[in-house]
Amino acid sequence: MQFIKKNSIIIVFLIIIACLKNNTNQILVCAASSLEPALNEISNLSQVNFRINSASSSVIAKQIEQGVQCDLFLSANIGWIKYLEQRLLINKKKYKILLENSLVLVKSKNSIVKEKFALGDPFYVPLGKYSKSTLIKISEYNKIFKKIIFGNNARNTLFLIEKGEANYGIVYKTDALNSSKVLILKEVSVNLYSQIIYPIILIQYSKNNSKIILDFLFSKEAKKIFQKWGFLFQ
Repeated sequence: MQFIKKNSIIIVFLIIIACLKNNTNQILVCAASSLEPALNEISNLSQVNFRINSASSSVIAKQIEQGVQCDLFLSANIGWIKYLEQRLLINKKKYKILLENSLVLVKSKNSIVKEKFALGDPFYVPLGKYSKSTLIKISEYNKIFKKIIFGNNARNTLFLIEKGEANYGIVYKTDALNSSKVLILKEVSVNLYSQIIYPIILIQYSKNNSKIILDFLFSKEAKKIFQKWGFLFQ
């Protein structure tokens, strides 16, 4: 009986080790938070299993700089690609543009406050940079500054509006289209902000089969899902 018990413990231990090893071998796609829902769906189609780490592009870039595991970086702007190139962690010339997006002005359906406006933090969040640029060009940023609540990434900015902590906000069109808790009031003119692109690139020390995932994200199957979530292509 004791022999069986010992063998059972050994088997469980070996299973745990195997799971940990398998998890380590998975490709890790580090992506801007606005891409998380679409990537979650795409990961179920891929022949090669991959995990997703989603956050603001700035947070991911800093994590990569600090040595956090990442095989593919999918940013919400080119600025953080350049940041990693300057630190010799990628070759910027090898990046590809995967997707495009646009901005919309939205209103909360569940507002619990008065005169609050949600924006992504322009110091760290690409959505915030685009939004601030828009408001400066129409001379509104300084007027509403004291009423702004800053989100720490694109999804968090949407969440602030969905919860009613802000009456209005500027978010990515893809996020607004897939939320039942906000109302799209207006599409922001593309002349008011720089082109919103999502560049993707392999990290310098990525796993050998990472390129399979990179190629799959450009496939027809992946493209259909990205389109379903409202993303555009060049």
